[in-house]
Amino acid sequence: TSYTGSGILLCGLYNFNPVVYLVRNKVTKIYEDFGGSVHVVQLFSGDNTLELNAKNELVEETCNLFELNFSLERKISNVSRYVDIEHKKNRSAYRCYFVCISQINDNDTILSKKFDNNKEVARKYRAPKDFDETDKISRFYIKDIFNVIKQSSDKIMVKNIEGENCTLSDRAYKILRF
Repeated sequence: TSYTGSGILLCGLYNFNPVVYLVRNKVTKIYEDFGGSVHVVQLFSGDNTLELNAKNELVEETCNLFELNFSLERKISNVSRYVDIEHKKNRSAYRCYFVCISQINDNDTILSKKFDNNKEVARKYRAPKDFDETDKISRFYIKDIFNVIKQSSDKIMVKNIEGENCTLSDRAYKILRF
């Protein structure tokens, strides 16, 4: 299988309820996982290309809010922690790693302020344009997403934890449906 890209879906708890973290694309205004196309520079880096790409995308799209320093390829109870979403047209796939994080007790307003502050620092120091692809980070209750997925096979509209209506990308939909 050839891969077009990779990313990370962050999961956690908020008020004792399971949530996923998603980021809003600056242009499309649609929420998606932290991922993207495999960068050419990484194509020849060996077996960890997808993992390295996913980690880089997480750093870029959160403007350094999250960074991982452990292997995404490790198995837990002999089970991989990723899903491959196949593109039927070109017989390629996108790999999404699942990562659970803890101790993020901030409400979305505080989380957004930290994200915005990091975005401002990135602009000030002229970070690469990859750091400017997103404009908002938010959490979504998993139960709300699953309830919407059960009712629709079309565009997914779901409220984030702040009660705002948000549209999820097709890629996020396929990852969460898996």
